[in-house]
Amino acid sequence: MPGAVTSLVARSATFQILSGVQRDGIWVDLAFVNPTSGSPINYYKFATSSDPNFAPAATFTYNGSLLSSATTSLAAHPRCTDRYIRIAAGNLSLGVGPWSNTVTFVPPAGTCYNPCSSAPGQPTVTVAPQGGCGINASWSIPQPAGQMCYCEVSEYTKYENGALYGTSTTGAQTVYGGVMKAGVRYEYTVRCKNGYGWGPMSAKVGIIGPTGCN
Repeated sequence: MPGAVTSLVARSATFQILSGVQRDGIWVDLAFVNPTSGSPINYYKFATSSDPNFAPAATFTYNGSLLSSATTSLAAHPRCTDRYIRIAAGNLSLGVGPWSNTVTFVPPAGTCYNPCSSAPGQPTVTVAPQGGCGINASWSIPQPAGQMCYCEVSEYTKYENGALYGTSTTGAQTVYGGVMKAGVRYEYTVRCKNGYGWGPMSAKVGIIGPTGCN
């Protein structure tokens, strides 16, 4: 099996909000020195934990040989706590070598958030032209101090000249509303839902189809 990875350091960190299952996380750039002995390297095994003894630990495998840097997400662990990271090199036939030194990573200011503790707040809606006569509605929700809240499901309602056009749901926070007609007023209201339930409905926001749109 390969020898031990050495000189592991955490070089920097960024906070990112992602779409899909993994919604946010602290992303850490790592640098390290490869083993100088043992079998050839076919992959690396990363372990991250909020416990210095790595009990429990989140692990994943990265296929590749002779890396000297990598980026790993710490989204699996509680925010606002220290994280511990280590790496081992592996060989497909002989298994994983010894763990590297452990890096203790403290989330920097501005990257530390707790999960939302209530239903989403009232969305702020923006309705704007898209590509001339197209219409786009987008929205955001307020973020309580020290928390990160998400619109896991959005319910949006469209009106045309004050009459109800339809109501739909989406996992996104933007929607294309089709092609406008000149002089017609298009309006939207939106509300958001998370694990605590539905938040309040937004104000109705709209736009009038510009001259030249049919």
